[in-house]
Amino acid sequence: MFQPAQAQIKCPNCGQPFVAQIEQIIDGGKDPQAKLRLLSGRVNSAVCPHCRFEFRIGAPLVYHDSDKQLLLVHVPMELGMPQAEQDRMIGSMTSAIMNSLPAEQRKAYLFTPRSMLTFQGMVETIMEADGITKEVLEARRQKMRMIEEFVQSDPQTWPEMLAARDAEIDQSFIEMLNSTADAAAMSGRQDISEAMLALRDAMMEHTTAGRQLLAEVEAQEAVITDVAERLNGLGRNATRDDLLDLIAEMAGEEDAETKLSAVVTLARAALDYELFMKLSERVGAATGEAKDRLSAARDLLIQLSREVDQQAEQVTRQAAGTLRALLEAQDLDTTIRSRLNEIDDTFMSVLAANIQHAQETGNQETANRLQHIADRVMGIVQESAPPAVRFVNEMLAQPTLDDSRAMLLQRGRDFGPGLVQLFDILIQELSMGRPGEVLERLKALREAAAEMFGGELAQTDAPPESGDGRDQQESPIILPFSRRRQRPG
Repeated sequence: MFQPAQAQIKCPNCGQPFVAQIEQIIDGGKDPQAKLRLLSGRVNSAVCPHCRFEFRIGAPLVYHDSDKQLLLVHVPMELGMPQAEQDRMIGSMTSAIMNSLPAEQRKAYLFTPRSMLTFQGMVETIMEADGITKEVLEARRQKMRMIEEFVQSDPQTWPEMLAARDAEIDQSFIEMLNSTADAAAMSGRQDISEAMLALRDAMMEHTTAGRQLLAEVEAQEAVITDVAERLNGLGRNATRDDLLDLIAEMAGEEDAETKLSAVVTLARAALDYELFMKLSERVGAATGEAKDRLSAARDLLIQLSREVDQQAEQVTRQAAGTLRALLEAQDLDTTIRSRLNEIDDTFMSVLAANIQHAQETGNQETANRLQHIADRVMGIVQESAPPAVRFVNEMLAQPTLDDSRAMLLQRGRDFGPGLVQLFDILIQELSMGRPGEVLERLKALREAAAEMFGGELAQTDAPPESGDGRDQQESPIILPFSRRRQRPG
């Protein structure tokens, strides 16, 4: 993979200089994350730290994919670069790509790069090579134009507009809107992301496709919740035989595949070699339809477990690659901001494991460097978080609970009743692990916030009752597009 370069540029809006990260070579075959950044328009996109103006950096860009024998070059016309200089630069970057390949992969296409007049032309050429036709691209552009039309309109008019264009909106449209909102959030445009999420929620309620998608998701959510409750019902001292009994029971029920898929998602660690050996013994001892059902269940569980493991391995490799990039970065903060979409729970786990390993092996210099990365990641993630989330983190950072309550009383009303819902979400997530000081403080602050807003809270915003006999450490399963999945303000 090719590492980005650091360069000092001047903001076209306020004129202030700052250091930005520039990518000039992207190998889509070797670095899928870089390809995704390019296709989503986030390559060489900068946000001025002084005035928050967002703009694209004009820089030569080369894209390579050996599997598709694709070598594309884009030199922005606004650079006014003489042809001779262009040729030298393209030759240098092409040589770097060629030198990164084994001898058997150096093909003739590397000597004839295709010149792209525009950045958008490069994106479309890459997508066409992936099998996405011009017709599909045009349909996507039309959907994006429709999204822009809605976002620029008064939300009060959305129900009427959606009813008029109901036939043009399908489930892929809603899913595209959701992914676009996520991409906007990752690039720091929380305002655009929130507007698109509000439009998505309106589509879910006021369009035929939205209502169908919501019904499908709620049905899937019901199955997953049922499986979660049955797994929890086995108790903390459940044995492999107890889990096998439940698997055998589910194998004979309606929606067996969906339920068994949920078992893999929720209890992958329990599906170990010994359990599969015991399951094979049961298959061997069964007869007739019972044997067929158990055999099919075993094969499905093995297949899904393998897929989950492969995905986990890939995600871990990507997280390790992100950590290497941060370790090698000349400007750490700029690199972190350009890779915020890669900062997730897996990355933080990999980072924590490396810090622990460095400390245990006595490599204090590396441990300090990694800890500095962790501190800066948390600081920058905090900067890009929604205001309500930042406020909760500030309260949790106070020395005592009384200090946190005082901050809540002083500033809590700025965030409205949605703050209580945010507390509920955080409490549910933390309740999946062991109770701790943070969880207890969140619960206390949640009670204080509920008292603050009083009658402003809808009945549905109340925390779930624990009187149904379920373990209080359970957390409800919330899927994308669920009516219960709302973004706190």
